[in-house]
Amino acid sequence: LSLHDALPISAPVTLGAIQPASYGLHFDGQAWVSLGGEALMLGAAFTQQIWVYSSIGDVDTHTIVGGEGASLKPAERPPSIWIKDRFRIGIGFGTGTDFLSAETVDNVLNSNSWNNIIAIFENGRYTLLVNGAPVALKEHKFAAPGTFPINGIGGRSLGAFQGELAELRIWSAARKDLALKYLYQRIPDIEIGK
Repeated sequence: LSLHDALPISAPVTLGAIQPASYGLHFDGQAWVSLGGEALMLGAAFTQQIWVYSSIGDVDTHTIVGGEGASLKPAERPPSIWIKDRFRIGIGFGTGTDFLSAETVDNVLNSNSWNNIIAIFENGRYTLLVNGAPVALKEHKFAAPGTFPINGIGGRSLGAFQGELAELRIWSAARKDLALKYLYQRIPDIEIGK
């Protein structure tokens, strides 16, 4: 795990394994986290859960979690979550030949507060929950994602996130049950890996 800043001379700072903490990461629209390696490859079913406090002030697209790199083609993006138009959420991934995505029909993020986003992919369909409640997505049908690792948090080349990120959970299965059960608390060790 490396943390980057957009200073003129920027070098990654290796942080090592991340343990639960009582603080979050601040993204100023120029910083990002590089996960590196291929540890976060997701398949035909997965869940991504993230706590965000957005301070985005424009209507551009801002990546929260997904793929990173100047040469990354849309068809090569791993499962990603982004904010569009300040209050809408987009989700999607590349299959190797196409980029498949969907966005919320309505504005779903609360302003000036923390929001919990849960994206669940199973059987070719996304389910999206914001603050524990299901939200409507524009019509979509997906194939399985390609074999591209999640390697970035906060975006850079695909629209940098601005705000706070307190927690990111990723399961390689559809885990709506655990995501909702432990929405406001740490997941006990006994549940990890289920």
